[in-house]
This record gives sequence, structure tokens and C-alpha cells, in this order.
Amino acid sequence: MGRLHSLGITKLDRRILSQLRSKHPARRLSVPKTIPDVQTQRTTVSLTQTFRHLRRRAGVGPSGARNEFLRALVGQFGDPIADSVMAKYDAFASALVSGDLPSWYYSVSAAARLIPLTKARLTPEQVEAGRLPDARPIAIGEVETRAIARTVASKALEDAAGVLAPQQLAVGIKGGISVMIHGLRLILEQHTSFTMVRIDLSNAFNELNRATMFRRL
Repeated sequence: MGRLHSLGITKLDRRILSQLRSKHPARRLSVPKTIPDVQTQRTTVSLTQTFRHLRRRAGVGPSGARNEFLRALVGQFGDPIADSVMAKYDAFASALVSGDLPSWYYSVSAAARLIPLTKARLTPEQVEAGRLPDARPIAIGEVETRAIARTVASKALEDAAGVLAPQQLAVGIKGGISVMIHGLRLILEQHTSFTMVRIDLSNAFNELNRATMFRRL
């Protein structure tokens, strides 16, 4: 169904690339290597269940590695080397999220494949006038990094929902979008004088002060 509603991928050329870059301006504040007054603790990660339930035929990152490669690592193979792989993967993931790996690795693992999805269909007149389609930049990271991040995030979902709800319904709330939509409709029905306003922040992610965010956590 999603494919039926999709407007496809915009043809990538220099003009579209320039448009995508304009939507991702440079980060305003750099991330410091060390943050005073912030104490960290080592995180232990177990990836077996995450790997076992990874979706088949999911999008791939720059290396082309697929979820199917990770799914194949889970199981009992009757071979001591093969059976030791997941324990070693857990140790690697734990070192990754605990900040124990070299700084260059974090830069490399953050690489992503950029896909320009078409946001709105151009009219024939706009095409004739040479107008560029509005493209939505979608970054697809490596499946390994996504799986590890999902595992870590899942541990914090319940606690995060307790802190963020009811103002924030996107984290740890099952069917959060439906809750928000029906809740807003009910409020507008009960208070006919109310007005609903949707706000979209420009470059919100890169405007955040990471140091301040970590201190608040």
C-alpha cells in the first residue's frame, strides 16, 4: 500500500543535490568529546532477539549489507566457531554504545545512503517551466548500526514514555499517532473555540545542543 501512495524517487542531479544540502545545513554547535558533570556507565547489549526479528528486504546502507546477513548469525550450528559469533557480536555492540571504540569508527559507522523521495507531484506546467520537484532527503544507515540502536532504545522505551507522556506520544506509546489524532479530534469537538496549529521546526535535529541534552538526561 505504501508503494501505491509513493511518488517515487527524484532523479538525482546537481540541482537536486544542492536542494538536499540546503535542507541539512551544518550543525550549529559541535559535539564535545567530553562533557563535564556527565557520568556514563558501561552498557551491555544482547542482540540475539533483535537479529532474529529483523525485517527481511529492508533498505540497506552504503556497504550493501542486509538484515538477512545478521539473521543468519542466530541459531545453534553445532560448530564452536559459528556458535561463538553472537557472544562476540554482543561484546562488540557493548563496546560501541559504551564509547570504547576509536573515534574514527563512529564517524565511519554514521555514514548513510541518501535517497531523494519526491514529496509532491509537479503539474505539467511546472515541468515545462523547468521547476525542480521538492525532494525529501532520506538517509539509510547500515543495518548493523540500526539494529544495535534499536536494541539500546528498546531498553529505555518504558522509562522514556513515563517521562515524556502525555505531551510526547512518539516514544514508548503503542499506537501513539492514533492516540494523538483521536485525542485532538475529541478536544476540538468539546471546545469548538479551540484552534489547532501544527509547527514544523527547520533543521531541528542539528539545532540541538548535545551537551545540554546529555546533562538533562
